[in-house]
Amino acid sequence: MFAATESPFHSVDDTPTTDTETHDLFVAPLARLLHDGALDGTLDQVDDAMETAAVLFNVIGWGYVHLRHAQRWPVERARTGVVSLAVNALRPRHPG
Repeated sequence: MFAATESPFHSVDDTPTTDTETHDLFVAPLARLLHDGALDGTLDQVDDAMETAAVLFNVIGWGYVHLRHAQRWPVERARTGVVSLAVNALRPRHPG
C-alpha cells in the first residue's frame, strides 16, 4: 500500500522516471502555514516550503495511520506522537 503511486494524494504524471509528487491541494495549505510561521517567528524558516509541506503531509498522515492500525495505538497516543514530532521539528531553535 505504501508503494502505490495510484493515489488521490498524488499529482498525475505518466512518466515512470519522474518523482511522484503529493498534490498541491494537500501541500499548499501546509506550505502557507510554514511561510507565515517563518515570517512571524513561530516556526523555523525552511529552504523549500512546498517540499517540507509534502514531507509533513506524508509523515504525519502515513505515520498516524500506521500507528493506529498496525501498532493499534489509541487515538490520543497516535495523535500526540505525530503532532509533537512535527511541531517540535519546526519550532525555532533560536527564538528571536
